[in-house]
Amino acid sequence: MKILRFAFLSCSILSLLFGVLYFFRGRQVAGCVDDSLHDIGGCFLNVTVELNGDLAREDVCLRYLTSEHKGNNPAKTSLVVDLSKGKNAIIRQIIDRDVFFDEGFVSFKDIDNDGRAEMITRVRFSPDCSGCGAYRIHVLKDYRFELQATLFGINIDHPSLKKILQDLPDNEKIIVSCLKEKTKDDQPCGVYGECTISSPWIVDTDQNGQLEIVMLVEPPRGDFGSKAKNSYLFFSEYSTDEKNLQRKLISLPLKHYPIKKFLGFLETRDKRTHLLINIADIGTTSAFPILNTFDIRWPKIKKIGEFFGFYEHVISDRLRDLDGDGNTEIISVGESYVPPGAAYADIVLLYNVAEYRHGTYVENNAKFESRGGSEK
Repeated sequence: MKILRFAFLSCSILSLLFGVLYFFRGRQVAGCVDDSLHDIGGCFLNVTVELNGDLAREDVCLRYLTSEHKGNNPAKTSLVVDLSKGKNAIIRQIIDRDVFFDEGFVSFKDIDNDGRAEMITRVRFSPDCSGCGAYRIHVLKDYRFELQATLFGINIDHPSLKKILQDLPDNEKIIVSCLKEKTKDDQPCGVYGECTISSPWIVDTDQNGQLEIVMLVEPPRGDFGSKAKNSYLFFSEYSTDEKNLQRKLISLPLKHYPIKKFLGFLETRDKRTHLLINIADIGTTSAFPILNTFDIRWPKIKKIGEFFGFYEHVISDRLRDLDGDGNTEIISVGESYVPPGAAYADIVLLYNVAEYRHGTYVENNAKFESRGGSEK
């Protein structure tokens, strides 16, 4: 463990030095761990906008950072924001695009009418997936942009969005209250109140114009944890005239592994909405993470697939519309083996391709070759 910590510390120091290089030079820099090449471009947009409500506008320069990995993987793109006021530079921030392949700037807009403009971006899982794009809303807090919500299949001009964003700060208390009622436990988040709640997604799963907030809720386990035995999906539905209609906490049939990740949604050709959640155990194996897929149409949810070896760092190679039919195929690890005499690091992965057919995901006989890059 000491060696790993030292390696991580050394890499962090190098990353900090690279960040300084980014700021002053904006040129190509070699990556520390993944042997990738990073390139930061010049400002593609200079704008003055009110971001924090202090009536003194910020000067913003937007750039793109591309990360090109060895192999055939296409370069990934992140958004870089430089903030300043007058002659004073405030901060440079590389926006965390999480598991997404790229993130592009859309606009600055004060959606919730609080006197501060939110930054709206567009993300997607891979360059050749279908029904996989989403808008993300970022808000400036203490001169850093934080993710406020992600919109899937929703236009940023939707009439209910203003009220939903205004209500978001109250969601945590509402979720705890719903958990108390659901579990009959006065401390549903344990003694120390450590429920894990995902960032909110805003969707319209039943295509009726009434938006839903969707969040993954994971009560803590262990001696000081909750009596709750399940993971939950929190729903809060809004009408087109901005009224909150109902809230619901739904138990999710997920195996009790300690790591759970709300990846996002896919939309099929026939307008079905599929939720993607990764689960994993502690340790290293080719079987983890396990992707769980659910068909959601408010207020119903149904599990329709489970896929092993769904690595988040190569998600752009795992969600692809291979045949161009408007449905995204899911590529996962079907089998793995270590050749005789080889080290575990030389493990060979054999892939399965699953396509959405008749309400579920089924394996097909399509041949799949990885674009390349690390699979560990």
